[in-house]
Amino acid sequence: NSCCAYTGIYAEMSTCPHCNSPRYDAKGRPRKVFVYLPVIPRLKTLAANPNSAAQMLYRGREHTEEAGRMSDVMDGKLYKDLRTKHVVVDEKILPHKYFEDHRDVALGLSTDGFGPFKRRSSTAWPLILFNYNLPPDVRFHLEHVIGLGVIPGPKKPVDFDSFLWPFVREMLRLAVGVHAYDS
Repeated sequence: NSCCAYTGIYAEMSTCPHCNSPRYDAKGRPRKVFVYLPVIPRLKTLAANPNSAAQMLYRGREHTEEAGRMSDVMDGKLYKDLRTKHVVVDEKILPHKYFEDHRDVALGLSTDGFGPFKRRSSTAWPLILFNYNLPPDVRFHLEHVIGLGVIPGPKKPVDFDSFLWPFVREMLRLAVGVHAYDS
């Protein structure tokens, strides 16, 4: 029923904690599969490519703030507040602040359920990221949208967070920092 993904606290369970459906069919195969596409390797590839790395400097070097004008997410209160705070992971305060380095990547997560078939008895939930380091005139173009996966139906997930668990783990790794070739 796609109530949850068997990740995090559900990783070892064999029945759904919400509807009690079995995780596996009679042959021992998962009844449904959620495929997650990791973000970190793709961000490393963007940083290693001279063209995409240059494009991704918009947030850190090109965007300018104008008093009283909201022209991008970097002009928002949350972004400005984060820039004053040290990164905290597992209650440990790290020495760097959010978006302190011009190469730090700002991402926006988006999702919405849709009915892929005419009868709309089933739904699917795509998980996509927007790269706010890119200039606003290109960041929402299809070639720059980063797909994470699609939560299968037939219904809306009961525990949506369980499908986001692999993404959250990657974001925690990125908050600490990952090595990447800087072209």
